[in-house]
Amino acid sequence: MLASVSGQPFIPLLISSLSTVLVFLPLMLAENVAGEYTRPISLVILIAFIAFLDFSVVHYSDALLLFK
Repeated sequence: MLASVSGQPFIPLLISSLSTVLVFLPLMLAENVAGEYTRPISLVILIAFIAFLDFSVVHYSDALLLFK
């Protein structure tokens, strides 16, 4: 399905999302008090970017095919 939508910028979306998640990964994996406070924020960012990728690649592509 992803290949059927021409011009879908999957790779740039994936790389930009992964780079943001990788920046927050040390905060999420920290074993000290700072990690205890920043872990929920990092998890929310991780979940938000996964949801963003799901919507922007899968559901937006479906909508483009539906209304074409």
